[in-house]
Amino acid sequence: MKIGLVLEGSYPYVSGGVSSWTQTLIEEMPNVSFEIISIQPNEKRPEEMKYPLPPNVSGITHLYLHDVGERAKGRIKWDAEEEEHVSDWLMLKSPNRQALRLLGKKVPRVKCFLQASSFGKT
Repeated sequence: MKIGLVLEGSYPYVSGGVSSWTQTLIEEMPNVSFEIISIQPNEKRPEEMKYPLPPNVSGITHLYLHDVGERAKGRIKWDAEEEEHVSDWLMLKSPNRQALRLLGKKVPRVKCFLQASSFGKT
């Protein structure tokens, strides 16, 4: 089984409540594979991780919200309407599925579990 976790502003770069819970969840389910989408305000380096990724984390995809300039080349670019959909979804303002479709189109590694009828498919 593979589980996708979308984590905003927390694991694995920030210690505390959500991050501690996430680490415990992953460690307590060693027979389950996890794919992480880490949404951060700015680019993070691997050495900034507060938690080591357990072996059952199959991958981590980063989305940086405030990436501009040269560093942002080749990264996700949304128009104003797309950005609003994703922002509203992340802030729990709107449960619309448009944000998930946008993430599925723009983030290749995420596409496999967003297109599945359930996240439990491998």
